[in-house]
Amino acid sequence: MEFEYLVDKGVIYVVVAILIGYLLFWIGKPNFSVPSTRIKKWWVTIELFIRWLLAISLVLFTLNISWVSEKKIIKEPVYNVWILFDVSLSMAAKDISPSRWEVARNTLIKLLKKLKKTNVFVVVYSWRAFVWSPITDNLKALIVKLQLMRLSDFPPTPNFLGTAIWNAILLGIDNILKFADKDHFPPGSLILITDGDSNTGLDPIQAAQLAAKAGIPIFTIGIWAESLPIWRTAAGDVELGGLNKQLLTQIAQITSWDFVLAKSEAQLDEFFDEIVDFLNKNAFYKDKVYIKKSYLNQYLAPVILILAAFRIVILAVGTYRLFRARSL
Repeated sequence: MEFEYLVDKGVIYVVVAILIGYLLFWIGKPNFSVPSTRIKKWWVTIELFIRWLLAISLVLFTLNISWVSEKKIIKEPVYNVWILFDVSLSMAAKDISPSRWEVARNTLIKLLKKLKKTNVFVVVYSWRAFVWSPITDNLKALIVKLQLMRLSDFPPTPNFLGTAIWNAILLGIDNILKFADKDHFPPGSLILITDGDSNTGLDPIQAAQLAAKAGIPIFTIGIWAESLPIWRTAAGDVELGGLNKQLLTQIAQITSWDFVLAKSEAQLDEFFDEIVDFLNKNAFYKDKVYIKKSYLNQYLAPVILILAAFRIVILAVGTYRLFRARSL
């Protein structure tokens, strides 16, 4: 049996103060002690025993001693999901109310609330991809982080324009393989969310082929209702935001999945429900050690209260008998 103790400073100060006060009261108040000629010896023995037991209990209480009372290994379902989230300027378009980006973010939060025992990793991308949230199973914290996320956090600077889908997929594959369980297939899944086309960098089809070889399915989701003017070029020409459905369909089919076009939040919710079903079916089971601890204080607390009550009774009876003896 393994024992350990954890000392809480607040508890120490309070209990030590009580202990010192108790000991001073014990030593410095002889008038409350009944002369031994007036009481029986067994009563004195009981009183001394209670004093010492109470003092020892108070000292042990400050140590907050604990031990492992139960230890078991259970198998828990675990799955790794990498979310590739487009944060390019075109995601601000309002053809889907309130905007493409807000719909994607809000439904993504709903997806995380439905996941259980899942490790999630978030990559954001426009001209290039970078890790926005490292892998974590603390989905509540990730949800809060997403709720605070704003598209303005990724301003469209000259070096941050465009949509590098290939870079996002490669970054996702690289990290999936780093954290994958060697004995499980598939090692993880990629959820690619975008409203545009791959217009910078290498060919995303080649990246998808690498994912297929590694057995990594890619769920491709298009957030798009219509082509809207997003910004003007240096020559004054209007650039239109467009979704490359053919490319996204190819990426999904290469990895044995389908492309989904979401023109509303309801459609996106429906597809995310399908993803949750897929993840639940393909989760692998991993051994997890559960340890249950018992604390001595949970047993000492009632003992201290009972001993203190006995001590008060003894003092009260002793005082009563003392005054009665003096009055006779």
